[in-house]
Amino acid sequence: MIIRSGKYALVIDCGTGLYDSREILAGCTEVDVFFTHIHYDHILGLLDWSVFPKGAQLRFLGAFNGWMGKETINEFFRSPFWPLQPWLGQIVDIPRDGSAVKLSAGISVETYPALHPDSSSLLRIKCGKKYVFMMFDCESPDCMPKDILKKADILFYDGMYENETYPLHIGWGHSTWQEGCRLVNELGTKRLVITHHDPANCDEKLREMEKKAKELCPVSVFARAGDVYEI
Repeated sequence: MIIRSGKYALVIDCGTGLYDSREILAGCTEVDVFFTHIHYDHILGLLDWSVFPKGAQLRFLGAFNGWMGKETINEFFRSPFWPLQPWLGQIVDIPRDGSAVKLSAGISVETYPALHPDSSSLLRIKCGKKYVFMMFDCESPDCMPKDILKKADILFYDGMYENETYPLHIGWGHSTWQEGCRLVNELGTKRLVITHHDPANCDEKLREMEKKAKELCPVSVFARAGDVYEI
């Protein structure tokens, strides 16, 4: 996911969706990449390094100390796994204690610990007077203070499973779309985007689930590749 403001871009994780982001990042002179965690499905997009504009100032942020140090990203680019080792720019370690990290374009990020194997981060991103909350790769919202979640203008929520299938995946670090709907209905959040879809579900299945979600929570929608949200 990418937040773009002028010639600045904040990239949230680098899955293979990054391959299609060349046009979005074009013209950026400054790019921050924030990792919620570094499981493969969140870093494989880095292999197409040419997505980042030439000459752009790059900075990588995340809770690297929780991942055995900053060398974890460097280890991704090493022989015999990959023949090229690009210059990674500045690597910044961010604590998961809710403290705000000020970035460019009036954007700041707060990080909180998520319930996910190998640890992950929940992100509360402030853009001007708007708040975007990214809560994927988290098994339960109970780890977050409700007063913080209430201020979200848009909430991206991990709805990988359904209530019926979740019991088979307890401890896997993912939630259900029903739990996301329940949370938003309770808090009165303005918009809910269900993401991190189960790859076992085809598009038809996801559309059926989305229809049920809208009946339960009218402000909900299922994320699609290429979606653009105005905040």
